[in-house]
Amino acid sequence: MIKLVSFCLLVLTTDIYAQESVLNSDYLKNNSLKDLATEYFEQLNLAQDSVKIHINNSQGFPNHCNRFFIERTFYKIPWGKLTLPVRCNEKKYYLQIEVQVTGGYWVTKQKVAKNSVLKITMLTKKRGLINRLPSGVIRQKSAWDGQVSLYSLSQDSPITHTMLRKPWLIQAGQTITVSTSGQQFQINATGQALNNATTGQSVRVRMNNGRIITAIASHQGMATILSLLD
Repeated sequence: MIKLVSFCLLVLTTDIYAQESVLNSDYLKNNSLKDLATEYFEQLNLAQDSVKIHINNSQGFPNHCNRFFIERTFYKIPWGKLTLPVRCNEKKYYLQIEVQVTGGYWVTKQKVAKNSVLKITMLTKKRGLINRLPSGVIRQKSAWDGQVSLYSLSQDSPITHTMLRKPWLIQAGQTITVSTSGQQFQINATGQALNNATTGQSVRVRMNNGRIITAIASHQGMATILSLLD
């Protein structure tokens, strides 16, 4: 039996990318359109997930395809109500589908105070319908471990990306080291941070001579010079 061509997952911000799938008539004889769409979206979700597909408008779609394509598509999230572009015998169709995904996600085990650093003792993993949860729900431990809560969270709250931030590397009022380098030289100096910043964020620094510079937070209490401001 011909298998689905492998799918490629590229996470660009939150986008999920699916490779084009090409199937011939021998495969289609033994598999319904619903089965093929299910197999397609199983590749876009986690291996432990259960996927169910509801096709809302297959009316007008041919009963037989000599050549069938599920076209490469960008999805911010691979569940919920989606449009699936397909080709049958070189003609393009847009199927309105609903993708139901049952899988694991993280919730608070207890009340979590604002500005708390999240630890495994604070959270627990549950299993349920992902498409019914808030957008951006966190499904993997690495996405929340060591992150800081932006506000107070009640018990049993599903954790989403918008609830969290990275821990500050630099805090306003802190004395930090600022560095710049070039060919065969490196300069380090100290100054006072004027705002909070985490990895890769801009921080304004008042140097000891009174000049204000803009730098990029790089390590704990350290930043790299980006530009000088008069």
